[in-house]
Amino acid sequence: MAEKLKVLFKAPFRDYSGYATVARQYILHLYKMNKFDLYLEPIVWINSGNLDLNPADKTILDELIEKGKNITPEDTTLIHFSIATEFFGEQSPFKNTIGFTMLETDKTSPTWAHKCNQMDAILVPSTFCMSSFMQSNIVKPIRIIPFGIDFDKYTPEGPKLLDNLTTKYNFLFVGQWLQQGDRKNIIGTIRTFLNLFKDNSDVGLILKSYLVGAGTVDKMMIDSQIQGLRRQIGFKEDQGPKIYLVHGALTEESMIKLYRNADAFLLPTTGEAWGMPLLEAAAMQLPIITTGGTGAEAFLNPKYTIMLEHEWKPIGHMLHWPGVYEPHQQLTIPNMEEFSRMVHRVYKHRDISKEQAEKQRDELVERDFSWKNAANQLAEAIEDFN
Repeated sequence: MAEKLKVLFKAPFRDYSGYATVARQYILHLYKMNKFDLYLEPIVWINSGNLDLNPADKTILDELIEKGKNITPEDTTLIHFSIATEFFGEQSPFKNTIGFTMLETDKTSPTWAHKCNQMDAILVPSTFCMSSFMQSNIVKPIRIIPFGIDFDKYTPEGPKLLDNLTTKYNFLFVGQWLQQGDRKNIIGTIRTFLNLFKDNSDVGLILKSYLVGAGTVDKMMIDSQIQGLRRQIGFKEDQGPKIYLVHGALTEESMIKLYRNADAFLLPTTGEAWGMPLLEAAAMQLPIITTGGTGAEAFLNPKYTIMLEHEWKPIGHMLHWPGVYEPHQQLTIPNMEEFSRMVHRVYKHRDISKEQAEKQRDELVERDFSWKNAANQLAEAIEDFN
């Protein structure tokens, strides 16, 4: 019997970033396949002391990390799942290096492209990313490997997380409150909601967010910013439409229960390389309003999802992250007047919106956006690039 191919998966997986959420699924499914001699090297991005991993999953991950301490790179393939600026480059001691990364802009920075070109191959989750990378003079082989979801877990029916909601209809927003540039457009979402439903006490907005972590100070800062937006619109403290802040990290089980509290999902983002919360919301059969022209078009059908009109605008100095975001790169800026109209339409025509959401979920299942299928495609790519 031939020896299994040795594969080291280097990735963040202990925190609640999008990269870590996806990395855990790939690692665990590759482990179950038993096709490779698998090792793991963690990347630490965020203090993850409050992240509650499934005990069985934690045992597997800890086992792979322990194995990774004794890796022999000269006969090992590296899968580096991270932002490209962290890639090893030409000095890598590994037999093969495969970078798995993503970006939300129309093109990459020169530094990002240079780092990608020092790898043997690049994996991205969407056609959007592939197009962006190819326009940025990345010449190494690029392959699309989609992300996935567990349809058996993500079901509309079942227990809910919040039992204190006083509103009859609730929108949901999921995303980090980024302090530089507000790429998820959380401020625009809150302003639209407050203005649109200022005279309607039956409608609420569930806000699942954090600034940098899960601490009390972090939550207080978000509460303060929400109150500031209320004052800007003319409300006194705690007046106006109801906003429920769900702060910090939640287990996957709790997130699924949270989706069940919602009647529709809002994400007028300025850019997504993929958009896991959008895939999760679609699997949970929620009507979705989001920005067109992003990586989410890999799985969202515009026949069943409201995709907002948008225009490409340079980042300028809105975001500053050397090597990642630079002034010449562009993001998709949604039409917020249309967003307001569409939010009102989804609320007014609830039955039609729900029917469309059901069709969207059915299509995702039919096209097999499962983690098993995604991991099979990743395994095939690893073999092809060796």
